[in-house]
Parts: sequence; structure tokens; C-alpha cells
Amino acid sequence: MDEIKTIWDLLGWLAGAGSVILVSWAVSWGLEGWKVWESLTAKFKSLVILLVAILLGVLATWLQTRPELLEVVAPYAATIIAIVIAWLATQVAHKANKGLS
Repeated sequence: MDEIKTIWDLLGWLAGAGSVILVSWAVSWGLEGWKVWESLTAKFKSLVILLVAILLGVLATWLQTRPELLEVVAPYAATIIAIVIAWLATQVAHKANKGLS
């Protein structure tokens, strides 16, 4: 994954394989352990992840055609991207630290 610092970087990543990576991670982080999600078959879960990833990729592609909208949100997006990257780094460090205990 290339370095993501701007909304344009993020949308370019999401318009490709990034949407699958993000959706897969978000599902495993947010839905694992949820009884309804756990009761679904693996095949159905994969289909849900694929469909949501496709929708996210198409949305990212559509947003890239709206530069006037992106210019308005770009400063806010840069802040959100920096915060999410920092948060993800702390999560990785926290998990690695648990393994050392």
C-alpha cells in the first residue's frame, strides 16, 4: 500500500484493492463476535464483503469525478486520515505488546 496522506490518495486506493482490504478489516474488527454475523455461512459473509467493497470502490471512483466537492472536504479528510493512521498504529502496537506479555 502506498502512503496515503490526502483524500485523493485515499480515493485512489479505495477505487482499487483498497476497498476490499478496508471492508475486510472493518468487518473482522466490527462484526466478529456479533451473534448474527457469526451465524452466517462463510460464503454469505464473503459475498457481503465483496458487495460492500464494490460499493465503496464505486463511491470512491464517483467522488474522484467531483473535484469541487473534494476541495471542500480535503482539509478535514487529511485530519481524519492522519488520526485513523495513528489509531491503527496504536492498535498494532497494542496487539504486539500483548504477545510479549
